[in-house]
Amino acid sequence: MKSLQKTFDRQLKEILRPEVIGTQLIRKKLKDIGIELNQSQLTKIESQFANLEGDILYFEIEDDQVSKAGFKSENQFREVLSSLLEDLVSDLEKYMNDFLESLPSMIEEITTKISERLLKALKRDAQRMLKDKGRERALFESNLYSVWGIAFDLLEMFIVLCLEAGESFNEEFRTLASKSNDYVFEVLTRLYARACQIASEILTLLKTENRDAVKYVK
Repeated sequence: MKSLQKTFDRQLKEILRPEVIGTQLIRKKLKDIGIELNQSQLTKIESQFANLEGDILYFEIEDDQVSKAGFKSENQFREVLSSLLEDLVSDLEKYMNDFLESLPSMIEEITTKISERLLKALKRDAQRMLKDKGRERALFESNLYSVWGIAFDLLEMFIVLCLEAGESFNEEFRTLASKSNDYVFEVLTRLYARACQIASEILTLLKTENRDAVKYVK
């Protein structure tokens, strides 16, 4: 659960990074004038926000993006772009305030985004996480067996003897019980089999019990 919480916190922090929010604001402002930024352009803008020195941002907009947006010349586009970016700092503050104010109503959308990233992160970290847990479990089970190994072996021996005794009894008397419709025999053999199954499950749990389980039992 700790790993899940850490991953969740990391992904939430990732979404709320200032450079991420700043990049999304730029993306929205350019989209409003018909410029659709590609992933490479968004990555470069985010990198600039993360390492911003002064108040200068550079945009690499392709000619076909400009023409597709309906601008007749580069100068016309530059004028519109300049006016859009004049109040970028105040727009960014407003965008942040609006974002935080509307956060409660955006929980479902944010949860969906985080869940997708969380799943990817968990899959990416799964092998490392499982290896760590595996080593921890193996060490604990080794220590557990060094203390209770003889008792475990005796219990397992007893369960095997019970299984063999039950099997022999069933083979010897099953035919006779079936002919006489002996329901008591049927009930007792089923209960016996179930008892052996539960005993085996208990032995398995005792052998593989981990420290987290011990903590809760205490």
